[in-house]
Amino acid sequence: MHSFIERDDDVIEITANIILSKDDYYRLLKPDVLTRVTKDEIINFYLDNQEKYPIIGKIPIVQLLENIMK
Repeated sequence: MHSFIERDDDVIEITANIILSKDDYYRLLKPDVLTRVTKDEIINFYLDNQEKYPIIGKIPIVQLLENIMK
């Protein structure tokens, strides 16, 4: 089980280091989507939990999301 990012008509698969069209990604890999999280939900989680999960504080997640999910 892992995460991937949907952006417009593409899927960014970080674990495999690939970008595919959504159609190809779902056709080839047939992911079983358990949940969806929005960019705002991730940013809010990051901002709300910096002290609880200090490792997150070292990752520029907000900047990453702003660049990846434009």
